[in-house]
This record gives sequence, structure tokens and C-alpha cells, in this order.
Amino acid sequence: MMVATMGAGEPPRDYEGIERGRRRRKLAIVLAMGAVGGIGGAIIGAREDGHLFDLAHPWPPLLCLVVAALFLLAVVVGTLLMRRQVDEVERMTKLRATHAGAYLLLVGYPLWFLLWKGGFLPEPQHVAIYASVLIVSLLASLYYRFR
Repeated sequence: MMVATMGAGEPPRDYEGIERGRRRRKLAIVLAMGAVGGIGGAIIGAREDGHLFDLAHPWPPLLCLVVAALFLLAVVVGTLLMRRQVDEVERMTKLRATHAGAYLLLVGYPLWFLLWKGGFLPEPQHVAIYASVLIVSLLASLYYRFR
């Protein structure tokens, strides 16, 4: 009796084509969301070249509204589209990683704020808090994915 196995010369089966399509759609969604963020970042970088990291320097209100609208649109539409491409295991991995970042925010910011009010730490830095949440979420995502 001969057992058929998938070899290099055989055409892919239906589920393999479906998986390749799902991966391509995920990549397209991530690239589109990244492009929206890159466009917003490029506009701000070109417009605010000399004051990019000066948090006390105000940005033009119209610029902020446009970039905020682009960000919100990319996140909402990207999330809705991505939910259809992710399986349950990947969804739970991302949920756990998001919880790790949210836990840091919910515990870390109030502690920093209280210690600042008590004179022990400098004023909380919003960019540092946001970056910390992103880094912790990314590290947790990598941990849960590869453990």
C-alpha cells in the first residue's frame, strides 16, 4: 500500500492556499496601518523639524486634528480588518500582551504620579509612559508567542 505524502513537486492543498492568503492579507493590513503612521510621522517631522522633541512647543491645531483623525481611522479600521485574519490562539497571545502593557500603565502611572507629588521623582513624562507600555506589550507578545 502506498501512502501519499506532501512532496516538493505536489501542488498545495486548499488549506495551504487559504493560509497563504490569510498571511498576505495580514501583511497588507499591517503595512497599510504602518503607512498611515509613517505619513503622519513624516508630516510632523518635516513641519516640526527644530522642535520635534520639545514637548513645551505647541503644534498647529489643524495638524494635530488631521494626524489624530488618521491615527484613529487606521486603528479602528485596521483592528476590524485584522480581527477577521487572526485565529483564537494568536488572539489570546495578543490579549495577554495587551494586558501586560495595560497593567504597567494602570499601576505604573499612579505610582509615578504619587511619588512625584511627594517629591521623590520628577514629573511623569507622557512619552516615557507611552513608550514603556508599547515596549512591555511587545516583549510580552514575544514571550507568549515563543515560550
